[in-house]
Amino acid sequence: MKYFFVLLLIPLLLGCGSSKKAVQEVDQGVTSNVPTWLMSRPRNSSYYIGISRISKSMFPADYAEQAKKKALDDLASEIEVKVKANSILYSFEVNDSYKEDFVQSIKLESNVELENYELVDSYETKDEYALYYRLNKAQYLEWKKSLENKQIEISKSWLVKARESENVDVAKEIKYKLMAVEAIKEYWSEPLKTVIEGKEVFYGNYLFSELQSSFDKLSVSMNRLSYRLPYGIALPDGALYVNCTSNGKIVSGLPLELQNSGLTISSNQFVTDINGIASLSGMKGSKPMEVNLRVVPNIKKIASISREVEKALGSGIRLPEASGILYVETPKINIDISGIGISILPSLQTSLSNFSLLYESKKSNADLYCTIKMVAREGGEYNGLFTTFVDVETTIETKAGERLYSKKLIDLKGVDLSYDRARVKAIESFKTKFSREIAPQIKRKLTQ
Repeated sequence: MKYFFVLLLIPLLLGCGSSKKAVQEVDQGVTSNVPTWLMSRPRNSSYYIGISRISKSMFPADYAEQAKKKALDDLASEIEVKVKANSILYSFEVNDSYKEDFVQSIKLESNVELENYELVDSYETKDEYALYYRLNKAQYLEWKKSLENKQIEISKSWLVKARESENVDVAKEIKYKLMAVEAIKEYWSEPLKTVIEGKEVFYGNYLFSELQSSFDKLSVSMNRLSYRLPYGIALPDGALYVNCTSNGKIVSGLPLELQNSGLTISSNQFVTDINGIASLSGMKGSKPMEVNLRVVPNIKKIASISREVEKALGSGIRLPEASGILYVETPKINIDISGIGISILPSLQTSLSNFSLLYESKKSNADLYCTIKMVAREGGEYNGLFTTFVDVETTIETKAGERLYSKKLIDLKGVDLSYDRARVKAIESFKTKFSREIAPQIKRKLTQ
């Protein structure tokens, strides 16, 4: 009977031993079951290593996915990217920290596409989950080289399209060369040896030289070196414009960018028309100042390029530019007031001056026209006192006829011993309102 009991127990024990899972679960805190790769990071000259260990409570819904991401990020951190001689970044005259930032930003994009990594081991408890990945260095380098060659060929196809547009459409020529540069952005730290027209070249530097030659053919000029603009008034259409040519030919459809400081503008982006002209209209200032205007080709609008490439091109490419100075000054205001109110004109001038606005006696020299229309009417007599009402409309317009300000005051009242004297008092009340309300409102309108 004793032997029979032992025989029954043996298959039960064997059955328990065959039920182990692929990811072994162990009791928390039993360090004897923790794999050595978690205790001490493996070292292998032939592989990049990636290890993660996360708490399940932190990611209850997707801890396995999070562990994989963390392990691959760890693996990617071992992949070193060096700026090599004869590469685009090596030739840039920028500081090392800038180059490092560019390399890291591109590296992050590249790591998303990692392939051929393998899961070496995994470890799981009721509270933790850990993964161990590795990537063969030789296979990785071979894979990266194949991607590099593929992107070079894509870039070359853009360069062919650029050559077809030379001396025909310089905007398209530049666009295609920018696309060629974008295609190899992940390999700017590499020398990129390739053959162009039977000659071996360092492709990145060759391509930048090609792009620079296209920009060098562009001529961008401003019609005036300087311009006076009263603040609060938008720059009129046609007052300032940029003219673009290439080898004497009109360049149409070229996106431009206005770089300025302290100006209000609906858009700082312009495109040359069929005559190669882009009008810099719409901008205005809010206070007296001197603004240096700089207009350059807008590379992010010419072609769809990444922010990293846009920033790098700002350091590695000389852009043609048009420049000028905008003198933003205090506007000169002419006041045209109805005859019955002419007596208060000096007071109105003083009110403008109190708010740093200039009065101009000659309408032809003024920037703004202030028109004050007054209509007086008798209100009647009571106990020897006469009442006069005055209606006033005040408007401010630019030379171009744009109305900037308008205000109507109805039934301004004056009471005195005669209608004339009552009218004077009503007009005096307008003088007070002009000083306390209208002048500051005009100032705010011009400076907002």
